[in-house]
Amino acid sequence: MDGGTGFGVMLRAFRQHAGRSQSALARHVGVDASYINRLESGEREPPRRALIEALAAALELRPEDRDRLLVAAGQLPGALARLGPRDATLRAVAEVLSDDALLEDERREFRRVVEAIAARWRQGRRHDERGAA
Repeated sequence: MDGGTGFGVMLRAFRQHAGRSQSALARHVGVDASYINRLESGEREPPRRALIEALAAALELRPEDRDRLLVAAGQLPGALARLGPRDATLRAVAEVLSDDALLEDERREFRRVVEAIAARWRQGRRHDERGAA
């Protein structure tokens, strides 16, 4: 049980922000309202991924908020789940970041470079999409 912290607190905050009642959310995803109540209070463990994604969709969460909810439930964020453990690039990055011989400054620099490349790639894709429209 999460004692009303983590997943449950986050679910409640997202639900309240969306202006949905526990009953309305429960109906939307096909569960009993008491189950939503127990999730939010931490009396129940977080549900499986499919229900978390249904909750996120019902609450119209942005992808980054859906990922926060998934992580709070002990699940992988969407992109990592889609790539899976066989993705060679993801494994290579994880191996570098988890290398105990790497100094913290080196780890920070590696993260900075990877994040800069990813940001530039995303920015270029958005520019290409606008030009094609």
